[in-house]
Amino acid sequence: MEPGDGVAVKAAPTLGPMWLRFNDFVINWGSAVEEARTAAQTAASVHSIRSTGMKTLLLLRHGKSSWDDPDLNDHERPLAPRGIRAATEMGQYLKSLNLGLDLILCSSARRAVETLELVRGVIGTEVAVERERGLYLCGRITLLERLRDLPAGVDTAMLVGHNPDLHELALLLTGTGETLALQKLREKFPTAACATLQFGVTRWPDIAPGGASLVQLQLPRSSKKAKETGNGAKAGKEKDKHRDRPRKGK
Repeated sequence: MEPGDGVAVKAAPTLGPMWLRFNDFVINWGSAVEEARTAAQTAASVHSIRSTGMKTLLLLRHGKSSWDDPDLNDHERPLAPRGIRAATEMGQYLKSLNLGLDLILCSSARRAVETLELVRGVIGTEVAVERERGLYLCGRITLLERLRDLPAGVDTAMLVGHNPDLHELALLLTGTGETLALQKLREKFPTAACATLQFGVTRWPDIAPGGASLVQLQLPRSSKKAKETGNGAKAGKEKDKHRDRPRKGK
């Protein structure tokens, strides 16, 4: 019998808000488990290589910055609220690695300094920091030369800086790595992302293009959610707007 023949037809049951909330919980729980597993693997890899004297480098891009004041000099732009949340999140990630950082190099730009301070506040350990104007939008080759000048006693270093420099430096240095991490790196290096690179050398002057293995590229949850909810295309269209090169006249 067809609908409309005088017999009431019940509508198929629909999934209500409770099911949607449960589904979100399962997805978030699975993501958290995967992040914990990845962090544990990254930490194990870094700790195993530290005993050999091989060099490890973390590249951390600053959190999303604010454009609220169009007259503010680019170097002085602060973090946006989303950038503050992401920097705090990345601090928790780095704390979970327990890497034992020896030195942090940081651009003197306000957004980079604020990112670093939030990360350090979460990590809770004292690490030597060098803030340098020369690391501000200087280009990948300048960054590479600065890294080659690191002291011999530094085994694990972190560089906090800007795009496109950090992304280009990561692509330049990376020769091998985990497949998914390499794919993510080729696609983008969003704000507050952190790449962990390991070199098969014991001297910083010997680090060379293609000489690093990409252990992990950790992205903030805000970046992951944008991709999962289909906002990746929109983000891609606006990526030039949010690159770190100063606006004209700034």
